[in-house]
Amino acid sequence: MVLPPPRGGGASIDVARGPKAGDALFSYGTLMFPEIRIALLGRTVRCRPAAVCGWRAAALKGRPYPGLVAAADATTEGVVILGLSGLDWKTIDRFEGPEYLCRLLDLAGGGTAWAYLWLDPSVVCGHSPRRVDTF
Repeated sequence: MVLPPPRGGGASIDVARGPKAGDALFSYGTLMFPEIRIALLGRTVRCRPAAVCGWRAAALKGRPYPGLVAAADATTEGVVILGLSGLDWKTIDRFEGPEYLCRLLDLAGGGTAWAYLWLDPSVVCGHSPRRVDTF
């Protein structure tokens, strides 16, 4: 079951178990940049490199950021953001917006993290965006 986006424009949350304080977030786009995380959360947070298999960071028509979409033969590299508070999760959810579903994914090499998955296939391009090597 998926809840509708909360008032204020947040993403849809997978209610089987929504993210809680202390849960990890897999980021594959904008939140990979420390400057964005600091501006959004008002502090630095711990991160480590990570990847997810079976998903690709797809370019989106008319948007400067990618969306994570299912792709059986793909692996997407990113970062896992650690030590998020309940308030951090609410802030990130509003930042991501209603075009995403927040879902728990398995990380390559073990473990899990929440990730924001893109919901609208009509704007997904057939290729992946340029890789971002800085995080």
